[in-house]
Amino acid sequence: MGVAECTGRSPVATTLLTMSQRAPSASSITKFANNTRRRNAIAVELPYKSTVDVRRWCQFQLIRAQTPPGESYAEWRTACRQAAASNPLSYGLDFDSLSLDADSLIAGVVDRFRDLQLLDMFAIDASALVAFLADIRRGYHDANAYHNFHHAVDVFQMALHIVMQGDAISSLTPRCLIVILVSALVHDLDHPSLRALPVDVNLELHHAIQADRLLSNHPAILRNVDEPNVVRAQIIECILATNIGLEGQWRQRFDATMPAMLMQLVIRCADISNVCRPARIAAKWSQALHDEIRGESRVEPFSKETTVRFCQNIALPTFQILSDTWPRASNCLASLQDNIATWTA
Repeated sequence: MGVAECTGRSPVATTLLTMSQRAPSASSITKFANNTRRRNAIAVELPYKSTVDVRRWCQFQLIRAQTPPGESYAEWRTACRQAAASNPLSYGLDFDSLSLDADSLIAGVVDRFRDLQLLDMFAIDASALVAFLADIRRGYHDANAYHNFHHAVDVFQMALHIVMQGDAISSLTPRCLIVILVSALVHDLDHPSLRALPVDVNLELHHAIQADRLLSNHPAILRNVDEPNVVRAQIIECILATNIGLEGQWRQRFDATMPAMLMQLVIRCADISNVCRPARIAAKWSQALHDEIRGESRVEPFSKETTVRFCQNIALPTFQILSDTWPRASNCLASLQDNIATWTA
């Protein structure tokens, strides 16, 4: 009997669990599980006897996704653009998830799936989506000042902004869009907080494990999507691509002709996009990040110097790629540059 059969996990989850460039020690895994306060946060019972490159599995699936679909999505794209144009507050840069409660955030996500015809196109019942979102909400730690459900929806909304007002939708299909939106919602699932983070744990890998497990528990979300293994591989790749430590490598690999890379670009930008929000909202997120790192609440204001360094070294190059790929998304880059000017004045 194989590992997957023993544990009841999907083959994808088992592959993820056994993949690591450097196998963490048993003590670090135990510490990580304790920090997240989840008895099953990481499957410590599974030995790291072999190293399986999950990207090999993902890339095998993604090769099949490179051929453009024969069907035209012109009418769908037009309808999506009209929906976004009729509701600028939900798709704009000035969206502030920190000002909304969790129930309102869930309702807003359901409305966006409905706006973009994803419920009808993939026969997803609204109640099934609400249940999925409720489990996502429970998968984030409310005690985290930054890496919480509000951040997940903030990334979701910015991904929509890039896709719709940045016109990335011109390069994407409905299946690509559902990959992007699901990835945005689950990309930091079960984050233990930056203050409690063990140094030798592959956090993005952990998020991917949790996301795959959650999707397995909610089969209705991808049941009617063509080639669900391709979709799951794309979601995994999008989550793994949020590793800021691999920023330089990712930029070198970026290829705007590959749909998988375009989806990753949207997620990478959305994940760090709070510095592109209007200054008052960006400052709230910077303060939240500072509070999470310090483990205290508003003991001292966030460091503008640290934020500016992050913007210059990480955010600017990433949003420059976004602007070069989809010129209509250059408003994100412009807003980022305005914020840098404000913080350095």
